[in-house]
Amino acid sequence: MGIPDIRIPEILIKAGNIYKIMGYKKKDCSELISQLRRYKLNEAPFNVPYLHGEDNPLKWWSTCFSSKNQLQNFAIQLFSISPHAASCERIWYSNLFTSLLN
Repeated sequence: MGIPDIRIPEILIKAGNIYKIMGYKKKDCSELISQLRRYKLNEAPFNVPYLHGEDNPLKWWSTCFSSKNQLQNFAIQLFSISPHAASCERIWYSNLFTSLLN
């Protein structure tokens, strides 16, 4: 199922904007968008199988190496948020995901 294809361009732009807000440069944001496209198309390095019960998201993302690791870094930052993080962090990341999906 996943995200409808019609929403992909909007999500790419919003992800780039969020990455910029996180302090990354325009070139890094463009590379993140390019890597998101490769992820969506299941291209290397994002085409490595994920084995449920053996792998976890952090382990999988930690092995997605490319010359520039913007998507890997972005994903690891998101998965590294502690479930008991301060309420302000929970609100910020909740808004982050909401803005990605809206």
